[in-house]
Formats: sequence, C-alpha cells, structure tokens
Amino acid sequence: MKNSLTYRLSEVMSAFCRANMNRKSNLPIRASEMGALIYITLNAGSNGVRAVELSEYFGIRKSSISEIINSLEKQGYIERTSSSNDKRSSPLFPTEKGKVLVNNAFQDYHAISNKLMEKIGIEKCEEFLQMLETATKILQNGDLEL
Repeated sequence: MKNSLTYRLSEVMSAFCRANMNRKSNLPIRASEMGALIYITLNAGSNGVRAVELSEYFGIRKSSISEIINSLEKQGYIERTSSSNDKRSSPLFPTEKGKVLVNNAFQDYHAISNKLMEKIGIEKCEEFLQMLETATKILQNGDLEL
C-alpha cells in the first residue's frame, strides 16, 4: 500500500503544501489575510471589492471574510468606503501600505519561483505547471465526487 501511486501522490501533495506553508516568510499578516489583500489590490479598480466577492472567490463564509477584512482594516492595509448607491455596501480598497506589502510579497514569490525554475529546469517546470493546472481544474470543478 505504501508504495502505491495513490499513496505517493497523496504524500507528495501533502509534503509540498506543508513545505510551502512552513516556508519562512516575512509577512506581517496571516496567509488568509495576504490572500484577501492580494485579491483586493488586483481587483479593486475604481469600484472596489465587496466582501461577497471575497467570500465567493475563496469559497468561505462571509463571517470568516468579515474577520479578515476587519483585521486588514485595523492594521491599515485596506480601507472601506461608503457606496452612494447602496448604504449597506462598503467597497474595499487597498491603502498605500497594503499596495507596498503586496508588491514586496510578489517580488518574494517571483524570486522563489525563479529559484524553483532554475533547479527544476524550464522544460520540466512547464510540464509541472500543465499538470498542476489540470489537477486544479479537476478539483475546482468538483470532478472528484465519489
């Protein structure tokens, strides 16, 4: 059983996720907050991002998103504005502090990606990406229902 391809796939995927999660990062915020801040920074445009968008994108409850938003706002990474159309809506925008953090994180992510690409090689990296994209689509589409 331990040598089966299924077992190896499960173990390698778990090890990869743990290695990435446990990698030392210099982020001053939690990974979930960083994900939300990146989404807000990339998608705010002139209309901002709404909490429901974050909830749908990350597939988590609005109450969990509210905790993340409150934390990011308290730390000065995002700001809420009032919508003139809907008083219940508070579009979210990154602050300058938030934009700087996202930019610095992207530089770090890209440096790590470049190092991995150097060690794996471009051809194998391309093959890995194609397989990872395929696996991600399968998981996202729910094609693994038992």
